[in-house]
Amino acid sequence: EYTDRRLPNPRTITYYSENGLIEYIEYLNQGQQVLHKPILFQESTEIDTESGKATIDLEIALQYAGEETQIYSFVNAIPTPTGGTHVTAFKGGLTKAVKQFASQKKFIKRDSDFRGDDVLLGLTAIAKVTMTSTPQFLSQTKESLTSPEVHGPVFSTTYNKISDYLEKNASVGKIIVTQAIAAARGREAAAC
Repeated sequence: EYTDRRLPNPRTITYYSENGLIEYIEYLNQGQQVLHKPILFQESTEIDTESGKATIDLEIALQYAGEETQIYSFVNAIPTPTGGTHVTAFKGGLTKAVKQFASQKKFIKRDSDFRGDDVLLGLTAIAKVTMTSTPQFLSQTKESLTSPEVHGPVFSTTYNKISDYLEKNASVGKIIVTQAIAAARGREAAAC
């Protein structure tokens, strides 16, 4: 809610998104050829810190569209344009889940058929973390999260939620694996 009090009659505008991150993903992918509907998952994890118990709330929305990788991240509503611990954990959990799905469904022969950066090609994702403990940032500009306690919960939540999603939505999983394999082939061809 925003109130402009500069005028003699202050005006209040309310910004509200009924579908939250799903609408944000759809906005970011406007005009792109999307490969599947947006995927959204959330989880709250309680952790032990030096100062006691803390909660980490995670919400992630993702969708494959186009050929660029776009990952937007936030910690306690603060944009972290260069990512940090939570984004690294998200990428790792996503890559592990996609590789495991591809291997189980025999879409790939070897674990080395594609890499993490191949899984990320064409991905649009938003990672939103809310921490009750004080987040640690790389600098005063808060461009990157460095809090190590975030890594485990974000990695395991991403891995578990994506694995479960792919198991229930094998057709979407096949699309994502096909995209990763194509990215790997393109990377290999460019290297020659």
